[in-house]
Amino acid sequence: MKKKLKIGILINNYSIPNWAFKTIEQINNSYYSEIVLVVKNNSKNKKTPFFKKINSKLKSILYVLYRKLDRIMYKNKISAFNLKDIRTIVKTPEIVINPIQSKFRDSIPAEYIKSIKNYRVDIFLRLGFRILTGDILKISNYGVWSFHHGDNDVNRGGPPGV
Repeated sequence: MKKKLKIGILINNYSIPNWAFKTIEQINNSYYSEIVLVVKNNSKNKKTPFFKKINSKLKSILYVLYRKLDRIMYKNKISAFNLKDIRTIVKTPEIVINPIQSKFRDSIPAEYIKSIKNYRVDIFLRLGFRILTGDILKISNYGVWSFHHGDNDVNRGGPPGV
């Protein structure tokens, strides 16, 4: 039997969208990979001022209306965005960290990197954190994988297809 790929999961919360939950479920059920570590972001996001929230909502009002109309017209019992608790299917060691944060980026401090290296992760799946920088990008054999909906050159930071 071949050696399984060792997968590490990077998350912000234990509740993750259904599409990510299903991905992890498939990894758990596979013969070629296993989840060996969960790295949880423990940083507390600063509260957004009330007027800034309203301003950002006004900018996206058309998209919000589009999504509501879409849910009404195309009712689906299973949503890709319903939240599910990762702890129900992942029973592996966990490292809870406080990353060093800049305006848009997260960097994992050296003391956590040393602990993470001990798990000899082949691939990290980034389901949390912001843009990662630093040694976390170098310690796994195949890097950090993340999924971006859409083309970053066209709609960077916005919803795909809009």
